[in-house]
Amino acid sequence: MRRELLKIPALILLFISFSLLLSFTSSVDLSKTGLGGFIGISIPESKSQEVPEKAIPFDYEKANMRKINEMSDPPMIPLFFVEGLNKYTNHLRLFTATEYRDGEWIEDEGDYNDRQMISGRKITKYSVVPLVPFLTHIPVAKDTFFVTAKTRFNAETGTYLVDNLSSRYDAFSSSHYIEGKKADGHSEEINVAGMEEIKRLTLEITRNAKNDFEKAKLIEKYLAENYKYDTEPWTSPNPVYTFLFEKKRGICKHFASAFVVMCRSIDLPARAVFGYLAKPVSHNQTVFASQAHVWAEVKFEEGWIEFDPTPPPGDKIPTATEITYVDSVVRKGGNFTIEGFVNTTGTVPEGYVEIYLKKDKNEDGNLVDILSVNNGFFHGNVTVPDISGEYHVVAHYVGSMRYESSWSDPIIKIYNPPGINANIPDRAARRCVIDGGVHDYNGTAIKNADVILKVDGKTYMVNTGEAGFFKFGIEFDRDGVYTVELYYPGDNFTLPASVKKQVEVGEVKLNIENTSAVRGEVWNTRGELFFKGEPLDSLIIFEDITNAMSRDGKFVINSLIPEDFPLGNVPVNFTISELKYTSQITLNIKSRTYLDVNLKKDKNWIVLVSITDDRGDPVSGGVIIANNTVFARNGIAKLEVEELPEKFLVEFPGNEKYLSSSRFVDRSGFPFWILALLIPVLAYLGYRMKKENYITFEWGDLPPVWDVCEEVSISIKNRGKGILRASLDNRGIEVGGALNLKFIFREPGRHILRAERLVNGKVKETKEIEIKIMNYRDAVVETFGELVRIAEEKKGINLRDATAREVMKKIKAANSKELIHLFEAAKYGYGKLTRKDFSRAYRSFLDIVEEIE
Repeated sequence: MRRELLKIPALILLFISFSLLLSFTSSVDLSKTGLGGFIGISIPESKSQEVPEKAIPFDYEKANMRKINEMSDPPMIPLFFVEGLNKYTNHLRLFTATEYRDGEWIEDEGDYNDRQMISGRKITKYSVVPLVPFLTHIPVAKDTFFVTAKTRFNAETGTYLVDNLSSRYDAFSSSHYIEGKKADGHSEEINVAGMEEIKRLTLEITRNAKNDFEKAKLIEKYLAENYKYDTEPWTSPNPVYTFLFEKKRGICKHFASAFVVMCRSIDLPARAVFGYLAKPVSHNQTVFASQAHVWAEVKFEEGWIEFDPTPPPGDKIPTATEITYVDSVVRKGGNFTIEGFVNTTGTVPEGYVEIYLKKDKNEDGNLVDILSVNNGFFHGNVTVPDISGEYHVVAHYVGSMRYESSWSDPIIKIYNPPGINANIPDRAARRCVIDGGVHDYNGTAIKNADVILKVDGKTYMVNTGEAGFFKFGIEFDRDGVYTVELYYPGDNFTLPASVKKQVEVGEVKLNIENTSAVRGEVWNTRGELFFKGEPLDSLIIFEDITNAMSRDGKFVINSLIPEDFPLGNVPVNFTISELKYTSQITLNIKSRTYLDVNLKKDKNWIVLVSITDDRGDPVSGGVIIANNTVFARNGIAKLEVEELPEKFLVEFPGNEKYLSSSRFVDRSGFPFWILALLIPVLAYLGYRMKKENYITFEWGDLPPVWDVCEEVSISIKNRGKGILRASLDNRGIEVGGALNLKFIFREPGRHILRAERLVNGKVKETKEIEIKIMNYRDAVVETFGELVRIAEEKKGINLRDATAREVMKKIKAANSKELIHLFEAAKYGYGKLTRKDFSRAYRSFLDIVEEIE
């Protein structure tokens, strides 16, 4: 039991590992892509960074790789891209075959509903992007335990089935070097001509082997060293025997078949594996149909171990690739035309040419297209990726199992077409700002670029800096219409760009009636905005305070001055968005002050005065105490006199930052015992005042219900101290002493209107109402439903299934005709009800409720 419990953390770690692996996966949808067939063993020198979308139909059964006695020479076709491989994962299997019948390998069937399990600790992640659809099997490395595509898995063969897969998948393999010893089980009988002679040869080859693994390695070595890889076709009714004892040459299917037969002749369980041989490299590579391959596996107690007895290809026919035409200058994102030939000493080859763009012809570069070769000629219009500069156009004929690959690499210049995003207004003040940015083909900002502005015979230049943006401050000498031109001269392989626009320039005038305000309170003022003497409509942004919208040149400001706003004559920036114009006004911002007076009698009278502002901070300045002027330092003023009037005034006259304040002091005697009698009265009054509400909403005699697109008009009044701040659905909308709000709602719904009373910037009271937006038919029906609820509660009767008229009879309502008529019109009629109809229904509702109560 304890051992079983210890497995639980391991399972949890395994699940976390799978989650981390899955987090690396992604999916790329490539239209019109799929799987083709087999060709041989050639491994082209190729890489890929972008996926050209090319539909290349191909049926791999025509490759005849399973049919040993038939020719295998399909066309050179790119099938998929793969990256992340190594020397243990570059044999990519499709299926396995154990049965050999009449010169043909029969694919192992098996149950493709097995669960995937990790076997081994070393994990290799690799990715495959199809260029043609994988119709049944997908290529996977040995011991692949997980793929991100929708597949079915067979554990015995280590292969996967799909249904026409065209999208990228990631896969994870635990394949690594294994050295077995003893074979696992016995081999199945295989019917091959000349089996006795084949067995004698095999026993001779393996006579010095110490175990079964060494036997398989010796057979693999013997075939690779004593037989020649040759693509010249031959046929025979007994292909394995003919290969071993007569021709002694062939392609991968001959070598692998001979290996399997020889192993099984000495009772080693072996089978053939069909798939592709890729390069053991981690970078992206193209796998062609000519890389189709057959190898073998032998089953040991440690599991299936791969063997590949096929030697490298022999001499191939040399080729020469020549680009005969290519556009010398192109633009990023555009197309260029390329043409050329692939020549040989004999027959002109068919196949494919990879087109790369490389800064250095020895680097990997960018694969931008794959062109077909027909009668030795290739031609195409190739799209330029997101690069610019001087590049080699590399045409790589990838070769085949008969032909060598070859290259051609002329130079092409790729230019980046930039763009300028400029904020140039239609109308501008004599002093304005023109800003924007310069970007490349894909919208990325171009850093440290010089931008030139020309206007009215003047030339300005700024640099975009590290952010890639520019800003010009322009001053015009007079009113008029000007042509503003922005020009980016380009740089190296970036083309020039320019923008021109006509701008009307005129004088701007902003008038503010009231430039004084109190911090923490509402600034109420009106203003006017003119352009060239005419009223201007524009958004006006007052920095750190508010925004205002001028209509016919007029605007109103009712906005709270922030509690942290500086005091005194404060310059405030404002921007007129219509004109891209920024300037300043000066506001005189003051704080309210508060006095606290304390008296002390010793030899002399001592008067201590504390002065604080709206935030409780000390205020310094002159203070007048009983006609004596003293100076308050750090908010404290002290007066010491022999005589002090019984009644006197303490005044702070204020200054440019603080409002004046005063306090009357009466130090005459007072019969304090009377306070004891007043305490109960004062307590009661204080309780009543505490419960009193100072905020009131006013909108009429009806409930807060309005129709869609009907104007909602609500007033909020404050009968106490401070100011009001209103919000609708938690969004601030207005601040002031009394608020008159108007809304129009364009959809049915419910909205919360909240009012807060602020005293010295602190919330002292909050009140809210719910606004209902509905058509008046629904409002009347809802009102009648409320009447039914009240009647059931007050009279203790059940009215749930009663009609409107039955309800009225049961509650014995005398004045029910109006409400019944309107309810039935709302519930069953088709006409539209108005606010007046709702008002009549609501008045009737109130009358009936009064009768009930």
